[in-house]
Amino acid sequence: MTNLSTVSMALREATYGAVVCDGDRDIVVLGPAPHDSTFVYSDGTLITLPNARSVHLVPDEPTRTGALATAIAGIDRLRDEAIEKRLAERECHRAQLEEIRAYAIDQHLDGTICRDGLNAFLRHFDLGEFDVRLRVDYTIRGSYEVESGRTSQVRHEGERCLTVDLSGVDDVIEGSDTCEVDITDVVRIED
Repeated sequence: MTNLSTVSMALREATYGAVVCDGDRDIVVLGPAPHDSTFVYSDGTLITLPNARSVHLVPDEPTRTGALATAIAGIDRLRDEAIEKRLAERECHRAQLEEIRAYAIDQHLDGTICRDGLNAFLRHFDLGEFDVRLRVDYTIRGSYEVESGRTSQVRHEGERCLTVDLSGVDDVIEGSDTCEVDITDVVRIED
């Protein structure tokens, strides 16, 4: 506790940044708070006190300077703690939303929720629609006959021109198709 000035005032009359004595403790006045109160820094924490509370200005400059320095360091620490807490809460919230999304998708895959209902739910909560991407691996075997006597030319044209037409397949993702043609054999047919 510091030496008190003889002037007593209501907390609402103290200027922001002032160091005042509240009973046996020095406090730093920070600013207005809800419900007719004022935010103050005291004993390592932010609190609110009623605006009508009687306080005394601290007249001693070294005490005021020390109290302000302590308040700045303490508020900085409290800010860092609040940021860490907020980040942890955000991560917890993100994980919970992922869990809710996964649960809804599992319910769809089990047949409890239809696809339209699932996507309506996911859109409503801005969780991204359920898009299933499947890769289809396939093998096509076949043969054809040509009238030509040059094996290398037939092989080259087959590898260059044979392709798979996916135009009749629904929902193929553009640019996702790959096709590699390997001519396994070219043999002469005897009549």
